[in-house]
Formats: sequence, structure tokens, C-alpha cells
Amino acid sequence: KFDIIFIDANHEYSSVKKDFNNYKKNLSKNGIVIFHDIALPGSGSKKFWKEIKKSKKYSTKEIICKKYNFQYGIGVASSNDKKR
Repeated sequence: KFDIIFIDANHEYSSVKKDFNNYKKNLSKNGIVIFHDIALPGSGSKKFWKEIKKSKKYSTKEIICKKYNFQYGIGVASSNDKKR
């Protein structure tokens, strides 16, 4: 099992979702999944990140630098189910 999984897919919704579903079973009980480009306008990354947050199955944290015009961001998710 892995403590950290970093997903930086091709930004298509289906690719991000597929990566997450393929890799989440390899996450340790207290592990985190990091998503790249969660705020990229019009991207599948952004759409899937919104679904992760809405599901309430994961605790989430967003890191978005507002200093620059491009604010694509990083999302960090950990399971709320520590029994897995």
C-alpha cells in the first residue's frame, strides 16, 4: 500500500476518474491522493475534483496560488473511512 498517490492525468474527465479508481485500492489506510490541476478551467480534472469534494467520502484540501494569472491548483484527498 502507498501513503501518497499523485494523479496528473491528461485532464480528460474519464482519464482522471479511471486513474483514481485504479489506484485508490492501493492507498494505505491513512494515505492521501494528490490531484494536479484541480482548478484548470474546463478540464476533467476540475470536474472530477468537484465530485470528490461533493461525495463527502474524502477530507479535502486545496492549494491554489492566487498570485499568478494561471491558478490551476493541487487537491489533496484522504479517505474518511479509516477502516479500509
